[in-house]
Amino acid sequence: MRLSIRLLMVTGFFLVLVIFVAAGTYIVQHTISLAGGVQDAAETMQISSRLSTEISALMFRQYFLSQHYHFHQRQEDKEEFVELSFAVYEKFYQLEESSAGVQELQEINELKAEHFQFENLSMRLFAARDLGREEEALETLVELNSRVESMAESLRSLDEVGISRSSDVTSELQDSLISFGLVSCGIIFGVAVISVLFLFTVQRTVLTPTRELIRATERVTEGHFDTVVELKVHNELGTLARSFNLMVARLRVNRSEITEKTAALERLNREITTLNMTLEQKVEERTKALAESERFLQRIIYGSPVSIAIFDREGVCSDCNEAFLRLVGASDKDAVVGSTRLSSSSSLSDEALEIAFRGALAGESRRTDPVRHAPPGGEHWFVHNFFPTFDLEGKLHGIILFSEDVTEQKLARDRVLAKNKELESFVYTVSHDLKSPLFSVSGMVQILEREVGDAPNPTLRKLIGRIVANLGHMEQMINDLLELSRVGIAGAEFAPLDLGLLVRTVVLEERARCGPEGAEVEIEEMPELVADERQIEQLFSNLIGNAFKYRDQSRPLAVKISCIDDDDGYHFSVEDNGVGLDPAIRDQIFDVFFRIAPADVEGTGVGLAIAKKVVENHGGRIWVDSEPGKGAAFHFTLLKSPDRGGDPEAAEA
Repeated sequence: MRLSIRLLMVTGFFLVLVIFVAAGTYIVQHTISLAGGVQDAAETMQISSRLSTEISALMFRQYFLSQHYHFHQRQEDKEEFVELSFAVYEKFYQLEESSAGVQELQEINELKAEHFQFENLSMRLFAARDLGREEEALETLVELNSRVESMAESLRSLDEVGISRSSDVTSELQDSLISFGLVSCGIIFGVAVISVLFLFTVQRTVLTPTRELIRATERVTEGHFDTVVELKVHNELGTLARSFNLMVARLRVNRSEITEKTAALERLNREITTLNMTLEQKVEERTKALAESERFLQRIIYGSPVSIAIFDREGVCSDCNEAFLRLVGASDKDAVVGSTRLSSSSSLSDEALEIAFRGALAGESRRTDPVRHAPPGGEHWFVHNFFPTFDLEGKLHGIILFSEDVTEQKLARDRVLAKNKELESFVYTVSHDLKSPLFSVSGMVQILEREVGDAPNPTLRKLIGRIVANLGHMEQMINDLLELSRVGIAGAEFAPLDLGLLVRTVVLEERARCGPEGAEVEIEEMPELVADERQIEQLFSNLIGNAFKYRDQSRPLAVKISCIDDDDGYHFSVEDNGVGLDPAIRDQIFDVFFRIAPADVEGTGVGLAIAKKVVENHGGRIWVDSEPGKGAAFHFTLLKSPDRGGDPEAAEA
């Protein structure tokens, strides 16, 4: 505490010392400044006096030259007069630069004006003497003498202004020094009084209350919670003392509460210990159950007939079951785990697996088409399913591969496809063979029609007409069946195709064959496609032809043909505002011989079946959206890559 008091007193002493030093420095600087001002004023007055003397000498020299020219008329006097005029104006300029007072500038301006009049009179004198006007020259000389006296008076006034200015500066310096001395004394006295008051106030309001607070804090630290601090100051220390008293009172109250809570906390600790022991027992039981579940799951996985393997992000196998070992033709799990890669394994190095694995790395589940493998024991076909796994933070952890043996399903499908091929070949053969007897019957009917001629029996002519019509319908049906079977047997011959030109050609042909007047056909931009030109022409011809045939007679026909680029392929649509159809039969209309048309619309019910077959040959699908009276919209897709279309068996191989 004593150290704090001494430190405060030393601080106050140094503060007073700093104030005295600052005040002395200020007094010295101000005195130097005033002395500099006086010196500047003296220099200015000296320069002004010198310039005034020089101007006076020059003007009197001009006056002498004017008188001398009046009596002797020497040209050199006139030239020297002019040169002196320039010198006088130069001195006037310097005098104005050195002057500082308004009155002095005013005197200089008046002197300049009088000198100007003096020069004018001199010029008049020179001119009168040159022209021989003696009387005018004498009058001008008299005026010139009067002007010289006036200029002399102005010079004396200018000197008096300078003298007055010097006196004022000296008086100002004396007054400033006296005032500054009084102010300095007042500042020093005030600083001394303030220092004494500061030390007294600090002692009364800070040091003494602080000493009391320190003593009270030491007592509370020793455990005396009945301590009370009484201070009669109304500052922050007084507020601190009142807060200290409240704190000590609350400590007395809290001390008993802490004792009670400590006892309760000990009881709670005993209960927590008991609960921890119970929890540890349950955790142990749960761990055993989880371990048993894990062993059971491992038995299921390792004994599963489905091939299961786990791969890391680099495509390296980290675990697998027995079925996967059989798939890759390995007998030892250690030879597979950590060394088998999708890209390097002879059993798994397939492009479809690589593509599916990269898709799973992107966070998507992927499934491959049947892939052929040849492990020991014969050829098999597998469908591979890739599933990404993630850790608790949502980051990709690895890939799980489920490989299902679909050899039996593949063989059964191949048998079905072979039977379909056989059936299509049979239909082609039968349809082709039926054309010969049909041609013979048609020829006989034509002979019969010629024989009957204009026979009066109308019933006979009507029957012959119906036979001819039915024979034509049957011929058309056989042709459509041949075309359907030809599409199935021949497959697709892919080549670059300008689809826009093909569609426009088909629309022109349909307009020429059955198109109504005023029909509006909108064709959007079509892509260049690699496809079978003949089959694609049949596809658009059947769909556009149906739009023309099944139009609504109560309104103008409107057809829209559009295409959308859809990642792997194109999505086409042929929309019309025709009669439409019932949504309940939208799947049946693609069956062979299915017709809903009225009797006056030509058709065999094979056109949409051919369209469906063409779309399937190109790896796409076809469907229809329609409502009665609101038209129909036929949609179909075609793949961009030709190697994915064509014959299904060839595509899978």
